[in-house]
Amino acid sequence: METKSISRLLSLLELGGQTTFVRIYPTDEASSAFWYAELFLREGKLHYGAVFSGSGERRYVSEQALSFLKQMGGLSYELLPFPARPQFPPPEVVTPPPAHSWRPTRTHRGERVIQNTQRLSRDERRVLSLIDGQRTVNELARLLRLSPEALSNLLTTFREQNFIS
Repeated sequence: METKSISRLLSLLELGGQTTFVRIYPTDEASSAFWYAELFLREGKLHYGAVFSGSGERRYVSEQALSFLKQMGGLSYELLPFPARPQFPPPEVVTPPPAHSWRPTRTHRGERVIQNTQRLSRDERRVLSLIDGQRTVNELARLLRLSPEALSNLLTTFREQNFIS
């Protein structure tokens, strides 16, 4: 099935008081190799949610997962029976690498966004175009003539929008 947004899907499941397991995919089948999400609802209330990479690595949980899904727009989903005893993995503590060693890489979504330059400001395009997985944050700041703090703020925004990893 498909929905125009995660908010619509959650509202529908809440109204119905559903206890279910929902697996969510991007509507674009080519993107389904890059991520999927799982939500567990009990009596219409979200109990647990996570977004996984195509290889099964957990990327986002809880509020970060919902934020990611809200940015996606249209989604495909399937309702599955709620497991009798679901095993929720403990939340991962994600510590970003130090700025001097992190080499940000554009994600598939970042590649698509850079092709549609109308979505980005001039400065955002400059930064995203230089992100190639080879340059460290310090190197990017030097090339762009930005302070590491200003660049860090922009990279945080890009990471939250799943443009970079």
